[in-house]
Amino acid sequence: MLSSVQNQWHWREYVAEFLGTAFNIFIGFSAIVLNFGHSLPVEQIMPDVSIRRLITGLMFAGSGSIVAVSPIGKLSGAHINPFVSLAFWLHGKMHLQDVVGFVVRQNKFQFLLLH
Repeated sequence: MLSSVQNQWHWREYVAEFLGTAFNIFIGFSAIVLNFGHSLPVEQIMPDVSIRRLITGLMFAGSGSIVAVSPIGKLSGAHINPFVSLAFWLHGKMHLQDVVGFVVRQNKFQFLLLH
């Protein structure tokens, strides 16, 4: 029988995960557009594609790190990626109900962004 703690939905954590994922995706997509948009100044300043890819990757990693150390990340665990949440569940660190809540919130922003 599940305890009362396991039966609760953790809405604050799910919303925090949604906001963290949204921030990470927003920064990452902004970096892609800025670094690879045609006729933008960055392309002229840094013609080497490898350098621009490095900068884009660093911006994605940096935004994920910012989420992880922020109050939002501390509240939710800053999984950001559904596979991280799944791995935590497989190792017994999360309840299935929380995995469902996290994955729905992580994918909800991505779904909203693409439609």
